Amino acid sequence: MKISEFIKYLRNFTFIILLIVLMLGFISNTFFIINKGFRLIKKGKYKRAIEEFNKEIEAKPYSWRLFYGLAYCYFMLGFGRNAIEFYKKAIQLQPKRIFIYLEVAIMYAELEKDYEQAELYLEKAVSINKQNLFLLKIPEYFISEIYGRVYLLKGDWDRAKEYYKTAIPKYEKLFKKIKKKKIEKFSPLYFRIGSYYSKINQIEKAKKFFGLVVKLSNESIFADKSQEELEKITKETEAEPLKKS
Repeated sequence: MKISEFIKYLRNFTFIILLIVLMLGFISNTFFIINKGFRLIKKGKYKRAIEEFNKEIEAKPYSWRLFYGLAYCYFMLGFGRNAIEFYKKAIQLQPKRIFIYLEVAIMYAELEKDYEQAELYLEKAVSINKQNLFLLKIPEYFISEIYGRVYLLKGDWDRAKEYYKTAIPKYEKLFKKIKKKKIEKFSPLYFRIGSYYSKINQIEKAKKFFGLVVKLSNESIFADKSQEELEKITKETEAEPLKKS
């Protein structure tokens, strides 16, 4: 090989290596930044996670994950209007993600007490789920449980029970299968299931799920609500012997 050809080959090879290094650096950096916020979420550090997401949102205005991360944090902290703003942006960028619609439905029901909007987003989730391929569909009991909670909050226990009948037994089986139950993402679900068990007077199960919320996301509004429920259960339990005597 001539020296000129070797130099040309070396330049091309060096350029390719440099390009690969730059691409890997970009991918690694993006992965780290996006996941740093979500790692904080897993630890229940929603305020710090918001700071991390906000650092990157201007540089990545088309990242639905960043908007979703912000929305989720505001939702968990109880700031409904902020959550709505960012959830809607995430939906605009990624309109087929069913779990976003479900979280918006829960948020409207739990924080805003706007049951009409909650049902509207549930209907959208159902519609998308029907259009999805079999492997992309989510189990119907995921949606049924949220419908149950919405009707429970509305004061329509009869309708709520119909949805809970199908959802709760399936969740009980799911929880038995899941080896690692300490998942922060389940906090709103644990709170809702705790509320259900409290409603049907299965106190020990209610305490178990409320306790999980407090442990997993003590910074969240659901932890505050769970703590209130646990204190209420304690007071009622202490009052029972007095009533009997």
